[in-house]
This record gives sequence, C-alpha cells and structure tokens, in this order.
Amino acid sequence: MRIDILTIFPEMFGGVLDASILGRAREQGLLDVRLTDIRPYSALKHKNTDDYPFGGGAGMVMMAQPIADAMADVCGEGFRGRRIYLGPRGKALTTALARELAKEERLVLLCGHYEGVDQRALDTCVDEEISVGDYILTGGELAAMVLTDCVARFIPGVLGSADSPEEESFSDGLLEYPQYTRPREWNGLTVPEVLLNGNHAEIAKWRRQQSILATATHRPDLLEKAALTEKERAWLAERKKGDAPMPEKIIAACGNDCAACPRYVRPPFEKTPEALRRIAELWHKIGYRDRVVTDKEIACEGCRPENWCRYALAACCEGRGIRTCAECAEYPCEKVRSCFAVTGSFEPACRAACTPEEYARLKTAFFEKEENLDRLRDERAEAKT
Repeated sequence: MRIDILTIFPEMFGGVLDASILGRAREQGLLDVRLTDIRPYSALKHKNTDDYPFGGGAGMVMMAQPIADAMADVCGEGFRGRRIYLGPRGKALTTALARELAKEERLVLLCGHYEGVDQRALDTCVDEEISVGDYILTGGELAAMVLTDCVARFIPGVLGSADSPEEESFSDGLLEYPQYTRPREWNGLTVPEVLLNGNHAEIAKWRRQQSILATATHRPDLLEKAALTEKERAWLAERKKGDAPMPEKIIAACGNDCAACPRYVRPPFEKTPEALRRIAELWHKIGYRDRVVTDKEIACEGCRPENWCRYALAACCEGRGIRTCAECAEYPCEKVRSCFAVTGSFEPACRAACTPEEYARLKTAFFEKEENLDRLRDERAEAKT
C-alpha cells in the first residue's frame, strides 16, 4: 500500500515512520509512505502557503493553489485511491474505517495547518474528511501519523500475528481483555489461574468475558452496538447485579488492612498456591513463623474470634458488639497498645528481609494499625457531630 502525505512540515514524520512496526513495514516493502512538501508548489515569490482569511478573523488560512498543484502532481493520471483531509469536521476514525482504508491501493492525506484550509481546495481536491477525535491539534500532521499507524496494522504481514489486530480493543466493538506476562507472581499479585492451565477454550471464554466487563466499566456506550449474544447480555446483567467495587481497605479489629495483606484469600483476593508458598517462606524469613508452614496454614480469611491471637482483640470486639477497636469507648486500651508495640518490633526485620515493594505492602497491611484505627475513630466522632 502507498500513502502520500501532503504537509508543510515533512520533518515532523521521521521518527514515527522510521521506527518500530511502521519502520519494519517500510523496510519489508509492505508499506510505502511518501512525504510531499507543499511549499515548493506555491506560485508566490516567497513560497507562502497561507494568507489572511476573507471576512477577517484570527489566524491564517492555507491557500488553495499550492494544495491543488501538489495534489495533482502526487496523484497523476488515473489515480485510484482516496484523497483525505484530516480535519475536525470529518467522520470519526474507527477500527472499521481503518480496516476499510487498508484495502485501498493508495491514500493521499492532506494535513491542514493554522486556522484551516481554503474551502475551494477541499471541494476540488479531497474525497472525504476524517477526524481522529473531538479535540484541537496545531495541525494535521499528528492526525496523519495516527491514521497511517492505524491503517497499517490491517495490512497483511505488517503485524507479527494475523490475529493481533482482530484481538485488540475496538476490533469487535469491545475493549481488549487484560494482558499478563512473566513472572506468574509479582509483588503478591498473581496471573489469573485460567491463563495458566492450557485450556484454550476456557482462556478464550475468559478473555471474551473480560472484554465485555472492561467495556461495561470504561466505555459502556460501546455496548449498544457490540455484537453480544443474548447469553452474554444476560451474563453481564447478572454480574452488574452482584458486582461491588473492590474495597481499597478492609480494616480488621486490630487495625490491620486485610486488603493489603498477602495472606488474605477471601474473594476477590484469592491467591495461587505458588503465591501462598512464597508468603510462607517470607513469613519464616521475617520471623513471623518458626518454620515454613503449609498453604492452608498461611492462608487467612480474616480475623475471627476463634482464631488464635495473643491479644484476643477479635473476640473482645465481638463480645462488645463492635467490629473494630476504634469503636470501643476504652480505645486505645492497654491490649491495643501492646499490639501496636509488638507489631512495630517486627518492622526492622521486615525492612531487612523484604524488597522495597514487599516492605511497602507489609507496611500498609500491618504497620499502620494505629493510623487506621485513629482514622476510623475520628470519622465516627465527626459523624456524631
């Protein structure tokens, strides 16, 4: 495919066209992009391409003559393709339009600048106008780069996989599903198990559902035109009913933040066996455990009165009919102060044994007990006033 770009700033394009996927496509002969400077086509002595607008107003307008002559020279006799002006009045550039344009033999892109282009040039030299979004740019050059990149992805051979452009956001009317790569666990965050089991049917199902959820969350307007089956729409409706946003903090009786705790496994904070094993090793290294315990022993679903705790704070709260120590009239009592002190005594060992990322997470989970409970107490006091 050949794309000609008519511009008064051809020097803007070098880095974009010579690097990455576009650069390789040009080297392989899959894409022929040619830049044409409009200025030399000006009939004026100083090669001006713009002048003041008739009727007054701010800014300058690109003249018709240089554009028309440049377009005629580039297109030549028997031109077969589409001549496009990049402007805000045009139809929106979409994946469907990019796929359509990729089937053309040639495209000629006209980059406007200043306050716009003389309408007579658009009437005689352009087949259509395309917009890359509802915002203002200083010129059409950036828009031409966007269109070129977008169209090139649908030219056979440009991308490494024939499936790649069809699996990306907007290709089927939906946003793309989440992507993961190695390692399987990073900073306590794990790759969804379904992507690791080798069941391609289950993987495809998960990706489709995640695309639907991402679209419903970030671009619900796209769902109106998306090709969803009745079963998928019913599934989405059920998810919307039952879904609640993942809490930022889950404060336990003692002030721990369970949401940040790498041991916490209540949905939606499930952990893989590999992640739990690493946590068990870390707990032993820090000194929280005298040995590397089993996955079952390290996993935690939250404080319960029956769970062992040297301070029995969960049992104390249940006996008083409250959820956290912050709600107690005696807060901070001696037991809570002892809890703060003992927890703090582990902080140096955590710093020494953990990576900065691990320590930051443990700090949020365990070493901000007092701040969490103080905040809850203050919020309760404010609510009563």
